[in-house]
Amino acid sequence: MSESGAIGVTDYELAALICGNDTASGRRVAEAVGIAELIDDPTAQRAGLTSLLVRDLAGLDEGLIVAEGAATAIGTIVSTADDILRLVLRHDDTPVGRTILVDAAQGCFLLDMTAYGVHAAQPLRLDTDLLALVRDIIANVASDHADELPFDVTVSRFPVGGEVREAFLVVTGDIEPDVWSGVQAALGKSDAEAGSLARRGL
Repeated sequence: MSESGAIGVTDYELAALICGNDTASGRRVAEAVGIAELIDDPTAQRAGLTSLLVRDLAGLDEGLIVAEGAATAIGTIVSTADDILRLVLRHDDTPVGRTILVDAAQGCFLLDMTAYGVHAAQPLRLDTDLLALVRDIIANVASDHADELPFDVTVSRFPVGGEVREAFLVVTGDIEPDVWSGVQAALGKSDAEAGSLARRGL
């Protein structure tokens, strides 16, 4: 998956890619995205694979549909993810933005979610600080929609082998450093950080 541009991916396609190499990391990504119920649904998997094939994101190998190109990259990242973050912004209880960030040793991407099951997967640099990016996204939304402030924000981290950790804040403007420090403390370390698998700055 090139860093130059986003590609569209549907719920069914993402579920099919996760099932292609069924791992605890992949299932955790499915939970974060909200498609856990599709993972064990053969009909959903077939629909996802067929869609990938039609869009030239998969091909046939001895009669089997296998991911190709950008779809292969997404499947690899989700199956080996060691940091999964979800950002949800709401205004008057109405969602105004939902973003999933997935990091792995092989790469990372941002999933810009829609309510229609069709999302945009944007590749990121491997050395991207995901929490710093989350803060930037919040700041950009607050700046672009200043007339709609305040926003209720939930940031969730999905460790592969532990409970989901969440941080909540109300954004009325710039995020104060001590407020963001509280968010970082509530979310704790990623699986990569906890396992001393730091890749940042390499």
